[in-house]
Amino acid sequence: RFSELHKENQLLNQLIKQYESTLEVVMGKFRAQTQNIARDKQELHAQLERAVEEERFEKDQLRLQNLILQEQVDSCFRIIREAVRADEEEEEKAGAFVSSMMNENETLRTMLKISGWSREPPSG
Repeated sequence: RFSELHKENQLLNQLIKQYESTLEVVMGKFRAQTQNIARDKQELHAQLERAVEEERFEKDQLRLQNLILQEQVDSCFRIIREAVRADEEEEEKAGAFVSSMMNENETLRTMLKISGWSREPPSG
């Protein structure tokens, strides 16, 4: 009976050792997997931070380009307004000149009628 208990005890000890060995293998794999997951998580976090930083930089660059373009458009509009204003002033001056010339011509015609001059050469 004692030898049976001794054999059974040895068998149980072997099973415990196998269980511990298997548990060590499983726990080793678990630890390795946990480390891999943690490392991957850190890498993903770093990639995300870089992507966010790149997006911020690109956004800032686009904002700067937008400001420059807005200033250029404003400058173009200002030049166009000045050109239109100058053109309108020239038209007003030309209109005033034409009106003045028409008045002068009318005055000259009136004066010529009074003096008896005509366009036809004198007959003779």
